[in-house]
Amino acid sequence: MKKLINLKYQNIIGFLLLMMYSQFCVAQKKITLKQAIDEALKNNLSMKNERLKMMYQQKVSKTYATIPLTNVITEAGQMNSIYHDTKFGIVQAFSLPMVYNQQRKILNEELMTASTGVAMKEIELSKNVKQVFSVILLWKEKEKILIKADSMYAEFLRKCTLRLSAGESNVLEKVSAESMQSSIHLQLKGIQQEIEVALLKLQLLMNTTDEIMPVSDDLKLNFIFTNDSISFQNHPSLQLFQHQKVLAKSQTNFEKAKLLPEISFGYFNTSIKGNGADNSFYTSSTRFNSFQIGIGVPIFFKAQQYRIKSSFIQQQIADNNFQNHFDEMKNEWKAYELQYSNNLQMVSYYEKSALTNAKLIESTAQQQFANGEINYLEWTMLINQSMAIQNNYLDIIKSLNESIINIQYLNSK
Repeated sequence: MKKLINLKYQNIIGFLLLMMYSQFCVAQKKITLKQAIDEALKNNLSMKNERLKMMYQQKVSKTYATIPLTNVITEAGQMNSIYHDTKFGIVQAFSLPMVYNQQRKILNEELMTASTGVAMKEIELSKNVKQVFSVILLWKEKEKILIKADSMYAEFLRKCTLRLSAGESNVLEKVSAESMQSSIHLQLKGIQQEIEVALLKLQLLMNTTDEIMPVSDDLKLNFIFTNDSISFQNHPSLQLFQHQKVLAKSQTNFEKAKLLPEISFGYFNTSIKGNGADNSFYTSSTRFNSFQIGIGVPIFFKAQQYRIKSSFIQQQIADNNFQNHFDEMKNEWKAYELQYSNNLQMVSYYEKSALTNAKLIESTAQQQFANGEINYLEWTMLINQSMAIQNNYLDIIKSLNESIINIQYLNSK
Protein backbone atom coordinates (compact mmCIF):
# COMPACT_ATOMS: atom_id res chain seq x y z
CA MET A 1 0.00 0.00 0.00
CA LYS A 2 2.83 2.37 0.86
CA LYS A 3 4.40 1.73 -2.53
CA LEU A 4 1.07 2.48 -4.21
CA ILE A 5 0.86 5.81 -2.39
CA ASN A 6 4.45 6.70 -3.34
CA LEU A 7 3.73 5.77 -6.95
CA LYS A 8 0.61 7.94 -6.85
CA TYR A 9 2.58 10.92 -5.57
CA GLN A 10 5.29 10.37 -8.17
CA ASN A 11 2.71 10.41 -10.95
CA ILE A 12 1.09 13.57 -9.54
CA ILE A 13 4.47 15.34 -9.30
CA GLY A 14 5.39 14.24 -12.81
CA PHE A 15 2.04 15.50 -14.11
CA LEU A 16 2.50 18.87 -12.38
CA LEU A 17 6.01 19.27 -13.78
CA LEU A 18 4.75 18.56 -17.28
CA MET A 19 1.93 21.07 -16.80
CA MET A 20 4.38 23.73 -15.59
CA TYR A 21 6.65 23.03 -18.56
CA SER A 22 3.68 23.24 -20.94
CA GLN A 23 2.61 26.58 -19.43
CA PHE A 24 6.17 27.85 -19.80
CA CYS A 25 6.12 26.89 -23.48
CA VAL A 26 2.76 28.63 -23.96
CA ALA A 27 4.19 31.83 -22.42
CA GLN A 28 7.01 31.81 -24.93
CA LYS A 29 6.84 33.95 -28.05
CA LYS A 30 6.31 31.74 -31.09
CA ILE A 31 8.57 32.62 -33.99
CA THR A 32 8.97 31.34 -37.56
CA LEU A 33 12.28 30.67 -39.28
CA LYS A 34 11.98 33.79 -41.44
CA GLN A 35 11.26 35.94 -38.40
CA ALA A 36 14.25 34.46 -36.56
CA ILE A 37 16.60 35.14 -39.48
CA ASP A 38 15.28 38.69 -39.96
CA GLU A 39 15.68 39.47 -36.27
CA ALA A 40 19.19 38.02 -36.23
CA LEU A 41 20.28 40.01 -39.29
CA LYS A 42 18.90 43.15 -37.67
CA ASN A 43 20.10 42.78 -34.07
CA ASN A 44 23.07 40.39 -33.98
CA LEU A 45 26.11 42.19 -32.56
CA SER A 46 28.61 40.49 -34.87
CA MET A 47 26.44 41.56 -37.80
CA LYS A 48 26.43 45.13 -36.53
CA ASN A 49 30.21 45.06 -36.21
CA GLU A 50 30.58 43.96 -39.83
CA ARG A 51 28.46 46.89 -40.94
CA LEU A 52 30.55 49.24 -38.77
CA LYS A 53 33.71 47.87 -40.38
CA MET A 54 32.28 48.70 -43.79
CA MET A 55 31.38 52.22 -42.63
CA TYR A 56 34.91 52.61 -41.32
CA GLN A 57 36.38 51.57 -44.67
CA GLN A 58 34.07 54.01 -46.43
CA LYS A 59 35.63 56.83 -44.44
CA VAL A 60 39.17 55.52 -44.88
CA SER A 61 38.70 55.22 -48.66
CA LYS A 62 38.58 59.02 -48.84
CA THR A 63 42.13 59.31 -47.50
CA TYR A 64 43.97 58.07 -50.60
CA ALA A 65 45.31 61.55 -51.49
CA THR A 66 47.41 61.94 -48.35
CA ILE A 67 49.66 64.95 -48.88
CA PRO A 68 52.92 65.18 -46.89
CA LEU A 69 53.25 67.85 -44.21
CA THR A 70 53.84 71.40 -45.37
CA ASN A 71 57.22 72.78 -44.27
CA VAL A 72 57.20 76.38 -43.00
CA ILE A 73 60.70 77.87 -42.83
CA THR A 74 61.95 80.91 -40.95
CA GLU A 75 65.50 82.24 -40.95
CA ALA A 76 67.01 85.29 -39.21
CA GLY A 77 70.62 86.51 -39.06
CA GLN A 78 73.49 87.76 -41.15
CA MET A 79 72.58 85.84 -44.27
CA ASN A 80 73.53 88.42 -46.91
CA SER A 81 75.81 90.97 -45.18
CA ILE A 82 76.71 92.50 -41.85
CA TYR A 83 73.11 93.51 -41.50
CA HIS A 84 70.50 91.19 -39.97
CA ASP A 85 67.95 89.91 -42.42
CA THR A 86 64.84 87.74 -42.13
CA LYS A 87 63.57 85.03 -44.41
CA PHE A 88 60.24 83.22 -44.55
CA GLY A 89 59.42 80.24 -46.74
CA ILE A 90 56.92 77.49 -47.37
CA VAL A 91 57.71 74.17 -49.10
CA GLN A 92 55.25 71.48 -50.15
CA ALA A 93 56.10 68.07 -51.66
CA PHE A 94 53.76 65.99 -53.84
CA SER A 95 53.85 62.49 -55.24
CA LEU A 96 53.00 61.95 -58.88
CA PRO A 97 49.30 61.29 -59.64
CA MET A 98 50.04 57.62 -60.37
CA VAL A 99 51.00 57.05 -56.72
CA TYR A 100 47.73 58.48 -55.41
CA ASN A 101 45.80 56.52 -58.01
CA GLN A 102 47.35 53.23 -56.86
CA GLN A 103 46.67 54.10 -53.24
CA ARG A 104 43.06 54.84 -54.13
CA LYS A 105 42.72 51.41 -55.75
CA ILE A 106 44.03 49.73 -52.60
CA LEU A 107 41.58 51.56 -50.33
CA ASN A 108 38.67 50.91 -52.69
CA GLU A 109 39.51 47.22 -52.75
CA GLU A 110 39.63 47.18 -48.96
CA LEU A 111 36.18 48.79 -48.97
CA MET A 112 34.92 46.10 -51.35
CA THR A 113 36.39 43.47 -49.04
CA ALA A 114 34.54 44.98 -46.07
CA SER A 115 31.30 45.08 -48.07
CA THR A 116 31.74 41.43 -49.03
CA GLY A 117 32.44 40.69 -45.36
CA VAL A 118 28.95 41.99 -44.54
CA ALA A 119 27.41 39.64 -47.13
CA MET A 120 29.54 36.78 -45.78
CA LYS A 121 28.41 37.41 -42.22
CA GLU A 122 24.77 37.52 -43.36
CA ILE A 123 24.78 34.06 -44.92
CA GLU A 124 26.84 32.62 -42.03
CA LEU A 125 24.36 34.04 -39.54
CA SER A 126 21.42 32.73 -41.57
CA LYS A 127 23.06 29.30 -41.65
CA ASN A 128 23.59 29.27 -37.88
CA VAL A 129 19.99 30.34 -37.21
CA LYS A 130 18.65 27.63 -39.53
CA GLN A 131 20.75 24.97 -37.81
CA VAL A 132 19.66 25.90 -34.28
CA PHE A 133 16.05 26.50 -35.32
CA SER A 134 15.64 23.11 -37.03
CA VAL A 135 17.40 21.28 -34.18
CA ILE A 136 14.98 22.77 -31.65
CA LEU A 137 11.99 21.59 -33.70
CA LEU A 138 13.43 18.08 -33.90
CA TRP A 139 14.20 17.98 -30.17
CA LYS A 140 10.60 19.04 -29.50
CA GLU A 141 9.35 16.12 -31.63
CA LYS A 142 11.60 13.69 -29.75
CA GLU A 143 10.24 15.15 -26.54
CA LYS A 144 6.69 14.34 -27.69
CA ILE A 145 7.69 10.74 -28.42
CA LEU A 146 9.17 10.34 -24.94
CA ILE A 147 6.21 12.01 -23.23
CA LYS A 148 3.90 9.58 -25.00
CA ALA A 149 6.13 6.64 -24.08
CA ASP A 150 6.29 7.87 -20.49
CA SER A 151 2.50 7.92 -20.38
CA MET A 152 2.30 4.35 -21.73
CA TYR A 153 4.88 3.03 -19.26
CA ALA A 154 3.19 4.88 -16.39
CA GLU A 155 -0.10 3.20 -17.26
CA PHE A 156 1.65 -0.13 -17.62
CA LEU A 157 3.37 0.34 -14.26
CA ARG A 158 0.02 1.08 -12.65
CA LYS A 159 -1.40 -2.16 -14.04
CA CYS A 160 1.70 -4.10 -12.99
CA THR A 161 1.33 -2.81 -9.45
CA LEU A 162 -2.31 -3.87 -9.34
CA ARG A 163 -1.51 -7.29 -10.80
CA LEU A 164 1.31 -7.75 -8.30
CA SER A 165 -1.05 -6.89 -5.43
CA ALA A 166 -3.52 -9.42 -6.79
CA GLY A 167 -0.78 -12.04 -7.14
CA GLU A 168 -1.15 -12.22 -10.91
CA SER A 169 2.47 -11.21 -11.71
CA ASN A 170 5.91 -11.28 -10.14
CA VAL A 171 8.01 -8.44 -8.77
CA LEU A 172 10.46 -8.66 -11.71
CA GLU A 173 7.82 -7.36 -14.12
CA LYS A 174 7.13 -4.36 -11.87
CA VAL A 175 10.82 -3.58 -11.28
CA SER A 176 11.49 -3.77 -15.02
CA ALA A 177 8.64 -1.37 -15.73
CA GLU A 178 9.94 1.06 -13.08
CA SER A 179 13.43 0.85 -14.56
CA MET A 180 12.16 1.55 -18.06
CA GLN A 181 10.09 4.52 -16.89
CA SER A 182 13.07 5.95 -15.00
CA SER A 183 15.18 5.62 -18.15
CA ILE A 184 12.53 7.51 -20.12
CA HIS A 185 12.45 10.23 -17.45
CA LEU A 186 16.22 10.66 -17.75
CA GLN A 187 16.03 10.83 -21.53
CA LEU A 188 13.21 13.34 -21.33
CA LYS A 189 15.15 15.50 -18.90
CA GLY A 190 18.20 15.35 -21.17
CA ILE A 191 16.18 16.41 -24.21
CA GLN A 192 14.55 19.28 -22.34
CA GLN A 193 18.01 20.47 -21.30
CA GLU A 194 19.14 20.29 -24.94
CA ILE A 195 16.11 22.38 -25.93
CA GLU A 196 16.92 25.00 -23.29
CA VAL A 197 20.56 25.21 -24.41
CA ALA A 198 19.53 25.51 -28.08
CA LEU A 199 17.01 28.23 -27.20
CA LEU A 200 19.77 30.17 -25.46
CA LYS A 201 21.91 29.85 -28.59
CA LEU A 202 19.03 31.14 -30.71
CA GLN A 203 18.50 34.06 -28.34
CA LEU A 204 22.18 34.91 -28.60
CA LEU A 205 22.10 34.80 -32.39
CA MET A 206 19.01 37.03 -32.40
CA ASN A 207 20.43 39.22 -29.61
CA THR A 208 17.20 39.10 -27.66
CA THR A 209 16.14 38.35 -24.09
CA ASP A 210 12.58 37.42 -25.10
CA GLU A 211 11.42 33.90 -24.36
CA ILE A 212 11.02 32.41 -27.85
CA MET A 213 9.92 29.09 -29.30
CA PRO A 214 10.40 28.10 -32.96
CA VAL A 215 7.30 26.91 -34.81
CA SER A 216 6.88 25.40 -38.26
CA ASP A 217 4.29 23.45 -40.20
CA ASP A 218 6.95 21.07 -41.51
CA LEU A 219 10.05 19.62 -39.87
CA LYS A 220 11.74 19.56 -43.27
CA LEU A 221 13.16 22.83 -44.54
CA ASN A 222 11.46 24.24 -47.61
CA PHE A 223 13.85 23.56 -50.47
CA ILE A 224 13.81 22.82 -54.19
CA PHE A 225 17.08 21.41 -55.48
CA THR A 226 18.49 22.62 -58.79
CA ASN A 227 21.53 20.88 -60.17
CA ASP A 228 23.64 23.96 -60.85
CA SER A 229 27.27 23.10 -60.22
CA ILE A 230 28.57 26.65 -60.69
CA SER A 231 26.11 28.45 -58.43
CA PHE A 232 28.70 28.79 -55.67
CA GLN A 233 31.00 30.95 -57.80
CA ASN A 234 29.27 34.09 -56.54
CA HIS A 235 29.68 33.02 -52.92
CA PRO A 236 31.00 35.86 -50.69
CA SER A 237 33.85 33.70 -49.39
CA LEU A 238 35.12 33.24 -52.95
CA GLN A 239 34.66 36.95 -53.56
CA LEU A 240 36.77 37.65 -50.47
CA PHE A 241 39.61 35.59 -51.93
CA GLN A 242 39.12 37.35 -55.27
CA HIS A 243 39.43 40.71 -53.53
CA GLN A 244 42.63 39.47 -51.89
CA LYS A 245 44.01 38.74 -55.36
CA VAL A 246 43.16 42.21 -56.65
CA LEU A 247 44.43 43.79 -53.45
CA ALA A 248 47.77 41.99 -53.72
CA LYS A 249 48.16 43.16 -57.31
CA SER A 250 47.25 46.74 -56.36
CA GLN A 251 49.77 46.59 -53.52
CA THR A 252 52.49 45.53 -55.99
CA ASN A 253 51.65 48.41 -58.32
CA PHE A 254 51.71 50.79 -55.38
CA GLU A 255 55.17 49.60 -54.34
CA LYS A 256 56.36 50.12 -57.92
CA ALA A 257 54.90 53.62 -57.95
CA LYS A 258 56.98 54.50 -54.90
CA LEU A 259 60.06 54.44 -57.18
CA LEU A 260 58.69 57.44 -59.04
CA PRO A 261 60.19 60.84 -58.14
CA GLU A 262 58.50 63.35 -55.86
CA ILE A 263 57.99 66.97 -56.80
CA SER A 264 58.29 69.85 -54.34
CA PHE A 265 57.34 73.52 -54.69
CA GLY A 266 58.62 76.33 -52.48
CA TYR A 267 58.03 80.03 -51.99
CA PHE A 268 60.43 82.30 -50.06
CA ASN A 269 60.23 85.92 -48.90
CA THR A 270 63.40 87.58 -47.63
CA SER A 271 64.94 90.96 -46.79
CA ILE A 272 68.33 92.16 -48.10
CA LYS A 273 69.53 95.17 -46.17
CA GLY A 274 72.29 97.29 -47.73
CA ASN A 275 73.27 98.23 -51.21
CA GLY A 276 71.83 96.03 -53.88
CA ALA A 277 73.20 95.12 -57.29
CA ASP A 278 71.52 98.23 -58.64
CA ASN A 279 73.51 100.41 -56.15
CA SER A 280 70.31 101.24 -54.29
CA PHE A 281 70.08 100.97 -50.52
CA TYR A 282 67.35 98.73 -49.18
CA THR A 283 65.96 98.55 -45.67
CA SER A 284 64.33 95.57 -43.94
CA SER A 285 60.91 96.79 -45.02
CA THR A 286 61.73 95.92 -48.61
CA ARG A 287 60.98 92.27 -49.31
CA PHE A 288 62.26 90.05 -52.13
CA ASN A 289 60.43 86.95 -53.45
CA SER A 290 61.74 83.68 -54.88
CA PHE A 291 60.31 80.33 -55.96
CA GLN A 292 61.70 76.79 -55.87
CA ILE A 293 60.90 73.57 -57.74
CA GLY A 294 62.57 70.34 -56.69
CA ILE A 295 62.50 66.68 -57.68
CA GLY A 296 63.08 63.88 -55.17
CA VAL A 297 64.85 61.02 -56.92
CA PRO A 298 65.04 57.55 -55.25
CA ILE A 299 68.78 56.94 -55.41
CA PHE A 300 68.80 54.21 -52.73
CA PHE A 301 66.06 51.95 -54.04
CA LYS A 302 67.33 48.46 -53.27
CA ALA A 303 65.07 48.05 -50.23
CA GLN A 304 62.08 49.16 -52.30
CA GLN A 305 62.90 46.59 -54.97
CA TYR A 306 62.78 43.87 -52.33
CA ARG A 307 59.38 45.17 -51.23
CA ILE A 308 58.19 44.83 -54.83
CA LYS A 309 59.51 41.27 -55.05
CA SER A 310 57.87 40.31 -51.76
CA SER A 311 54.61 41.81 -53.02
CA PHE A 312 54.83 39.56 -56.10
CA ILE A 313 55.03 36.57 -53.73
CA GLN A 314 51.91 37.80 -51.94
CA GLN A 315 50.15 37.83 -55.31
CA GLN A 316 51.07 34.19 -55.88
CA ILE A 317 49.83 33.27 -52.40
CA ALA A 318 46.52 35.06 -53.04
CA ASP A 319 46.12 33.25 -56.38
CA ASN A 320 46.78 29.86 -54.76
CA ASN A 321 44.39 30.61 -51.87
CA PHE A 322 41.61 31.49 -54.31
CA GLN A 323 42.10 28.34 -56.39
CA ASN A 324 42.34 26.14 -53.30
CA HIS A 325 39.13 27.57 -51.83
CA PHE A 326 37.35 27.21 -55.17
CA ASP A 327 38.32 23.52 -55.36
CA GLU A 328 37.20 22.96 -51.76
CA MET A 329 33.80 24.51 -52.40
CA LYS A 330 33.41 22.48 -55.59
CA ASN A 331 34.05 19.25 -53.67
CA GLU A 332 31.75 20.34 -50.86
CA TRP A 333 28.99 21.02 -53.36
CA LYS A 334 29.28 17.49 -54.78
CA ALA A 335 29.33 15.96 -51.29
CA TYR A 336 26.28 17.94 -50.11
CA GLU A 337 24.43 17.09 -53.31
CA LEU A 338 25.06 13.38 -52.70
CA GLN A 339 24.07 13.65 -49.03
CA TYR A 340 20.87 15.46 -49.94
CA SER A 341 19.91 12.82 -52.51
CA ASN A 342 20.56 9.93 -50.09
CA ASN A 343 18.76 11.61 -47.20
CA LEU A 344 15.77 12.45 -49.40
CA GLN A 345 15.45 8.79 -50.41
CA MET A 346 15.61 7.63 -46.80
CA VAL A 347 13.04 10.21 -45.69
CA SER A 348 10.75 9.08 -48.49
CA TYR A 349 11.10 5.46 -47.35
CA TYR A 350 10.25 6.32 -43.75
CA GLU A 351 7.27 8.47 -44.69
CA LYS A 352 5.83 5.90 -47.10
CA SER A 353 6.54 2.75 -45.13
CA ALA A 354 8.51 2.78 -41.87
CA LEU A 355 6.39 5.32 -39.94
CA THR A 356 3.21 3.50 -40.89
CA ASN A 357 4.77 0.27 -39.67
CA ALA A 358 5.83 1.97 -36.42
CA LYS A 359 2.25 3.05 -35.70
CA LEU A 360 0.98 -0.42 -36.58
CA ILE A 361 3.56 -2.06 -34.28
CA GLU A 362 2.58 0.23 -31.42
CA SER A 363 -1.18 -0.21 -31.78
CA THR A 364 -0.89 -3.98 -32.28
CA ALA A 365 1.40 -4.36 -29.25
CA GLN A 366 -1.04 -2.39 -27.09
CA GLN A 367 -3.97 -4.50 -28.25
CA GLN A 368 -2.23 -7.88 -27.93
CA PHE A 369 -0.84 -7.05 -24.51
CA ALA A 370 -4.28 -5.95 -23.31
CA ASN A 371 -5.72 -9.26 -24.61
CA GLY A 372 -2.94 -11.24 -22.94
CA GLU A 373 -1.54 -12.50 -26.23
CA ILE A 374 2.01 -11.22 -25.48
CA ASN A 375 3.94 -10.78 -22.27
CA TYR A 376 5.61 -7.69 -20.83
CA LEU A 377 9.01 -8.43 -22.41
CA GLU A 378 7.48 -8.80 -25.87
CA TRP A 379 5.41 -5.63 -25.37
CA THR A 380 8.51 -3.67 -24.31
CA MET A 381 10.51 -4.83 -27.30
CA LEU A 382 7.72 -3.84 -29.71
CA ILE A 383 7.16 -0.43 -28.13
CA ASN A 384 10.91 0.27 -28.14
CA GLN A 385 11.07 -0.80 -31.78
CA SER A 386 8.30 1.65 -32.65
CA MET A 387 10.05 4.44 -30.75
CA ALA A 388 13.35 3.65 -32.44
CA ILE A 389 11.78 3.94 -35.90
CA GLN A 390 10.28 7.32 -35.02
CA ASN A 391 13.57 8.57 -33.57
CA ASN A 392 15.53 7.32 -36.57
CA TYR A 393 13.16 9.23 -38.82
CA LEU A 394 13.84 12.42 -36.89
CA ASP A 395 17.60 11.80 -37.11
CA ILE A 396 17.33 11.42 -40.89
CA ILE A 397 15.27 14.64 -41.05
CA LYS A 398 18.08 16.34 -39.14
CA SER A 399 20.62 15.02 -41.63
CA LEU A 400 18.42 16.11 -44.55
CA ASN A 401 18.02 19.60 -43.12
CA GLU A 402 21.75 19.84 -42.55
CA SER A 403 22.48 19.00 -46.19
CA ILE A 404 19.84 21.55 -47.30
CA ILE A 405 21.35 24.23 -45.06
CA ASN A 406 24.81 23.54 -46.46
CA ILE A 407 23.58 23.68 -50.07
CA GLN A 408 21.72 26.92 -49.39
CA TYR A 409 24.85 28.30 -47.76
CA LEU A 410 26.89 27.56 -50.90
CA ASN A 411 24.09 29.21 -52.89
CA SER A 412 24.49 32.30 -50.68
CA LYS A 413 20.99 31.85 -49.24
